Amino acid sequence: MERQDLKDRVEWVKEAGAYKPDVNGKRVELTKPFYLTPAASDDSKGPVAGKGPVIEVPATDATAKQQTVPGEPILEAIRARDDLKTVSMEGNSYSKPFCQALAHVLSSKTTIERALFNDMFVGRKIPDIHPSLKFFAEAFLNFDNLTVLDFSDNAVNPSGAENIAPLLSQCLTLKELYLNNTGVGPAGGETIGKALQAAHARGVQLGQPYCLEKFVLGRSRLEIPGCREVSKAFARIRTLREIRINNNGIFTEGLVDFAQAVAKCPNLEVLEVSDNHLKTRAGLALAKALRHLKRLRVFISSDTGLQDRAGLAIVDSLAHTPISVLNLAYNEMSKKVLTRILTKLNGKTFELLDVQGNEFGENGYAQLEDMFPGVMPEDMDIESEAEEAEDDDDEDYDDEVIPDLSPVPTRPAAAALAAAQAQPDNEEEEVDRAVASMSLSSTATAASVYGTTAPIPLHNIIPTLKTSDNKAAFVRMALEPYLVQPTALSTLFFELCDTTDGKVTPAAAEYVDAFMRFVLQHNASAFINSVLVGLGLLKPEYVCAGRGKMRALEERIEDSRLLPAWKVLQHCIAQEYAAGVRSMVAAVASDESIQQRSASRFHAFLQQTLYMTAPKHPVNALRKAVVAAATASS
Repeated sequence: MERQDLKDRVEWVKEAGAYKPDVNGKRVELTKPFYLTPAASDDSKGPVAGKGPVIEVPATDATAKQQTVPGEPILEAIRARDDLKTVSMEGNSYSKPFCQALAHVLSSKTTIERALFNDMFVGRKIPDIHPSLKFFAEAFLNFDNLTVLDFSDNAVNPSGAENIAPLLSQCLTLKELYLNNTGVGPAGGETIGKALQAAHARGVQLGQPYCLEKFVLGRSRLEIPGCREVSKAFARIRTLREIRINNNGIFTEGLVDFAQAVAKCPNLEVLEVSDNHLKTRAGLALAKALRHLKRLRVFISSDTGLQDRAGLAIVDSLAHTPISVLNLAYNEMSKKVLTRILTKLNGKTFELLDVQGNEFGENGYAQLEDMFPGVMPEDMDIESEAEEAEDDDDEDYDDEVIPDLSPVPTRPAAAALAAAQAQPDNEEEEVDRAVASMSLSSTATAASVYGTTAPIPLHNIIPTLKTSDNKAAFVRMALEPYLVQPTALSTLFFELCDTTDGKVTPAAAEYVDAFMRFVLQHNASAFINSVLVGLGLLKPEYVCAGRGKMRALEERIEDSRLLPAWKVLQHCIAQEYAAGVRSMVAAVASDESIQQRSASRFHAFLQQTLYMTAPKHPVNALRKAVVAAATASS
């Protein structure tokens, strides 16, 4: 959270109509937290009976005694106020009985607009925290105009997310939501994302727009599932001005969905994705999205594995924004990106520019300091030219052992990276320019976006295919450069399956059939073999990766992606263009074949797959239906 945000929140507490618990008639400053703990003898009776909970205020002098006051005055002070707009209970440790009593009192204060309840369970356990969150969520539903909600730095976790979900799905006045460092995990992230989607749908139904403007959910282990669900909410809400999802362990697939969602938020001013795994594919997708964020002034993407290709595209996109705070520190970018920053961002008025930890060299950072004086961090981590030369001498030679034009793995992130590396040097900048200038318009065609002089990057083929007017012509133009790379084609197949979620509607059938017809006409055997490897039915091939290491050319897709893949394959196997591969699919995917091959040490991995460990799984029902259709048609 920015310092300005914290300053603003201090002002809220000082303004009229705000309440912060007092001790001995003196307001407790935000910088001096107090701790509410139960009295040993009376806590079971709740805060109203006897002494109840007491407030322990840390003494400023280590030798002084701590002051204590009853907790009941806090409740009485709130009861006496009819003009409350802000309640700040942050930086404390409240018991479950007190929280229940507090929620009961707050439920009648319908004028409250800001609930700052972050870090309010210091030292507490889950049995205190999660029920308390439910008490507060139910109480806050009575507020007429709740605009700011902060539960940051509390152990919300997945079950706590379920407790606050009803509030998030029904409170249409909410403008700012802070859930930083709450440990909601993938499941909790999905819960929150669905709640926000429900709020938007409810607003549409009632004719009352849901206009969330700030969303902060960092350090909470969202990962791919949680990121995908909150991204769906972003794509619907579209009024967001600030999004922070840093330190969430999100990999490429989730971040690609996130990039496509934020592109639909034209008012976005602050975006932070630090400490996630952008790499190249997601980085290019984010660069594409940034072209649509004309108001973006803060972009933070430190320690995200950005390399030159994505870094160049991002800098090109930021050139069209009023960027004033840029943090690309501790990535894997070379002096190519430095040169692009110096040329494209020249003339920008920066408040902060942090690019330390990249391979820019001492001279490079000096050039930046000359162009943007006084805006770079002091004591930067800068590698000297001598250290750079030493690192170059010690560099691994894996890239020399594995040719750039080797087949790409089946995972989309790896496929996009390998495809990018496979471009001839003289075409690299041309492809970068094409990616940076891509339009998200549904009417854009491949020819208008890319031209025909360079292969289209893998990660842009399926989205463009879906919106292309002439799908057969686009498939021919886009896939021809990849026909010698069957694993690249299978990567696109699985992306196609994910995009349709396995539902081959008449509209989806147009681009699915166009894709499959072209591929099976030109490289059927190798393509189907790679698809079967991705489905976990065949063993991948390996190549030497240098120094005695081996690398798989293909990898299995995740179990969660198997169901849509088999659904699409079921549609395809019944079409006339699949006649030549039906016998191969039936031979490899049948129960007898799987059982027989699993006895071999080369295919022993089959014993750990869904095909053998969960015979009643829906994936197996689909697999058997595909085999039956392939056998009957053959």
